[in-house]
Amino acid sequence: MVAFIARCWRALGSLSLMDWLLGLAKLSLLGVLAAIWAWLASLPVVLSGLIAFTCAYLLWTAIVIRIAVVKSPPSVEKAGSNDTEEKTIEQFEWLLPIVAVEKFAEPALIENRDRTFRAYKEAHDRTVILERQLSQLQAKYGKRLVNPHSYQVPSDQLEAAHAIAKQRNGEALLKLTYDAAETEWRDDIHRKLENGVLVANGMASPLMANTQTQEIPAYQWRILRLDTAKDEATGEGLKYVGVRLRRVASEAEEAFEHGFNKATFERNKGNAEAAVLRLAQLRTEGVKIRNEAGYVDDTNLQEWLGKLDTWMHEVLDAIRAVSAVDAELFRTLDVVTPARLQVPIRLKNQLHVPVFVNVYNQHDLRLVRLKDLLEKYQKRA
Repeated sequence: MVAFIARCWRALGSLSLMDWLLGLAKLSLLGVLAAIWAWLASLPVVLSGLIAFTCAYLLWTAIVIRIAVVKSPPSVEKAGSNDTEEKTIEQFEWLLPIVAVEKFAEPALIENRDRTFRAYKEAHDRTVILERQLSQLQAKYGKRLVNPHSYQVPSDQLEAAHAIAKQRNGEALLKLTYDAAETEWRDDIHRKLENGVLVANGMASPLMANTQTQEIPAYQWRILRLDTAKDEATGEGLKYVGVRLRRVASEAEEAFEHGFNKATFERNKGNAEAAVLRLAQLRTEGVKIRNEAGYVDDTNLQEWLGKLDTWMHEVLDAIRAVSAVDAELFRTLDVVTPARLQVPIRLKNQLHVPVFVNVYNQHDLRLVRLKDLLEKYQKRA
């Protein structure tokens, strides 16, 4: 009760002068109306009731509405709230080539390309205007021509012809500048695809009934050229259709994403759906490890083999959460066939070559088996 009275007192204290004047005006108006009605009806009891109602209305205006402001103090931002903010994983989506090249090219190259294009476009529009003016002059003097052999070109027509010739030369130079800027912009995309900053996938042509989307090895971009209009990549007899591009996560982003996915799986261990999701994530990681094989040499062979070993243990752990039998079948391979995608061998030490080829073929076969397991588990769900 004491707290309520205190809040009411603070509410009354928070009223402005205008609020008090409006309240008094309402009180006066209702009081006058009540008095007139009581005088006409000769009902003093009713008059008393209306005066009491007027006072209650004034109190309601001053307290009940204002009490909400006092009752709800302004929120105070806690110190360090940004430090505890939960991190989210950036999604690396597959994009159409025409969208990806605009998003992932260097901003300076895009700006230079757009600037040179605007200059070329303005020059071209100016050329069109001059050509129209020259046509009008030719039509104007052509009608007056009697003897073509004695005809002298009018000075204004000659000046227009000289102006348009100069304009065409300027337009041609700007077109060359724009073509060079666009070539530099496209070369930047190809460098990023070859260096692994960007990754692309597509379907190898000619298409078959069982053709599936596959990741395009980075080393093939030395000979492939991307056609953003057709969503194709072609070169030296190779052709991929339905091409899509995305950015590759940095090492820090990959480490965070891997740790986040693994921690999520550990928290939901025993949940078959969480295990299947983890297997899908591991298959994506496995494809990336397979594609890295094209850059393995004697200096980083052991590092690559270590990645494969860690990946294998995590896959087996996730499969056991669904079926221990499937995990044992996945671990044991019978006949290992050559890999579907051959990569160049950069190893100089010939003793390392058989080990590398055998492990690479096994890993590619396990990717096929993992895909089959995922399809089986999805049908079961």
